[in-house]
Amino acid sequence: MRDEPNNDPAPRKWTWMVAYSLLANLSVVLAGCDPGVRIEGSVMNEAGTPIHPAEALVQCPELCVYGVSDSNGRLGGSKLGLCSKDCTLTIRAEGYERFVGKLKPFCAGESRGMCSLVHVDLQLKRIASANSGVAVPASSIPVPSVSAR
Repeated sequence: MRDEPNNDPAPRKWTWMVAYSLLANLSVVLAGCDPGVRIEGSVMNEAGTPIHPAEALVQCPELCVYGVSDSNGRLGGSKLGLCSKDCTLTIRAEGYERFVGKLKPFCAGESRGMCSLVHVDLQLKRIASANSGVAVPASSIPVPSVSAR
């Protein structure tokens, strides 16, 4: 007696149904995740030379997002969660005047009415030192720890 191959499409159909069900459940889980906030842009001096390292902080009053410039002066940083447009943006670098302002003008992307993308293109002025060039290093100023929202 010879076995005939099983040409029943039911097992294949069942496999596709399970796969679609898993993908649908995964998309629901991922849609429920918090969106992230990014900070990007550049920090230059008055002559257009990149400032490295420069720090960018968004505080509300706790730290919302933090970024550091690379050797080209390009800022980068991100974290889960969003920032209120009423938060404060601070850009600082050793030997340069600190910039402090509201986040709203730098908010380049929104999600749920909150800022999801911070874009900064700034020029910082050198500190005019009356004390033979002594400046407080930006690294000596404490950076608040990032807290989960």
